[in-house]
Amino acid sequence: MVRGLRSQVRRRLAKAYFGGRLRPLDPTPIPRNPSEIRLFMVVRNAALRIPYLFRYYSELGVDRFFVIDNGSTDETVAILRRHDSTHVFSTTDRYSVTECGVVWVESLMDRHARNQWCVIVDSDELLAYPHYETVSLKHLCQFLDREGATALHSFLLDMYSDRPIAETIYAQGVPFLEACRYFETGHRSRRPDGYWEGGVRRRVFGARNILSKHNLVKYVAGTTILGGTHSLAGGRLSAVTGVTLHFKYFHDFAGQARLEAERGEHWNAGWQYKRYAEAVDKTPDLTLFYEGSVPYQGSRQLTELGLMTSTPEFDEFASLLEPRWGHKD
Repeated sequence: MVRGLRSQVRRRLAKAYFGGRLRPLDPTPIPRNPSEIRLFMVVRNAALRIPYLFRYYSELGVDRFFVIDNGSTDETVAILRRHDSTHVFSTTDRYSVTECGVVWVESLMDRHARNQWCVIVDSDELLAYPHYETVSLKHLCQFLDREGATALHSFLLDMYSDRPIAETIYAQGVPFLEACRYFETGHRSRRPDGYWEGGVRRRVFGARNILSKHNLVKYVAGTTILGGTHSLAGGRLSAVTGVTLHFKYFHDFAGQARLEAERGEHWNAGWQYKRYAEAVDKTPDLTLFYEGSVPYQGSRQLTELGLMTSTPEFDEFASLLEPRWGHKD
């Protein structure tokens, strides 16, 4: 009990300290609007992915974006500042001492998203859920409120192409799935805490990454995000689950892997990135595609494969809605 209280006090102090060091890059006032769905993310040199990421989530139903830039040297900030309803904050503090950015994100959510539904993602992640092709985030959150849930658990699914990573050329603004349409369902195992780990990163890189995300959270009192959204404390999970489509393996992968391996700011001093860098240096034409790779077909496929879960109640709810506008994938 004492240790838990001490941990909570340390976290509150860290949120106050590091939150105060987030410098807003524009004077635009942030409105109070409890009906908005707000997205929060930390980025660094994400210019390649941001244009489509914003399009995807805007069409899905996000109303406002909060982005923390951690020392980008490319066009990331310039691109972000061109988007409406976007608030950009800057910091040069170390990513590794803020629980992989979670302390930054929670400090902004404390100020701007109390009791609101929030999407919390990385710049290479697209949240999907049963019927997401037709059901908007707003309707999903209405259902979750009706269900009494405050969070959606999702399975982290790495996406890749049928070509070598170095030849998986991605053009800014293009739907991610046009470059990487394949995934796999094997090479994973259950952890003692019930989460899955493994997947393609175990098969190719020998990495024991957690295949769990909590990207959609109603930020109510007592909610604590842990481990870069891999875990969550104080939330009531829905019986409906989703999938986080993860698009790490574009043509920029090798360069990013070497850079992050050298920086050492990710989990365990960048151990996974060191494995990535070693692998691409050893095999420049490394490909992730193999005979067990599966082409992506949509939410029904993911549900049938058991990677995400619907319920009869949510299926009925979805059947009564008009399809959401703007969906392209």
